[in-house]
Amino acid sequence: MRAPLIHNADNDWAAWLARAGVPDARPGDGLHVDLSAAAIEAALAGQGVALASVPLVADLLARGLLVEPFGPAQPDPRCYWLSAPEPQWQQKKVRALVAWLTGLQ
Repeated sequence: MRAPLIHNADNDWAAWLARAGVPDARPGDGLHVDLSAAAIEAALAGQGVALASVPLVADLLARGLLVEPFGPAQPDPRCYWLSAPEPQWQQKKVRALVAWLTGLQ
C-alpha cells in the first residue's frame, strides 16, 4: 500500500514503521500538520495515513470512517505509569482516566 504519511509533533513514523516491519518506508515524506486533531482530520479527508492514539479514534474506527491499514495498532515501547494510594484507584474519576488512557472504555 502506498499512501502519503501525515506527520505531527506527537508521532514517530520511523519508529512505528520499523515496529510494523514496513519495508522501504520513507517516513519524512508526506503532509506535516501541527496537532493530532489536524492529522486525524486530514486522514478523514483522505489526505493520507495518520498515527493516532486509539482512544482518540476508536469511535471513528468503529463507525468505519477510519481503518487500520496495517492491522491492529502496533505496541509502542514508550509507556506511562500511574501511581496513587490504593483507595484512590476505587474512585470513579480515576477508573475513568485509566479506561480512557488504555482504550478500554
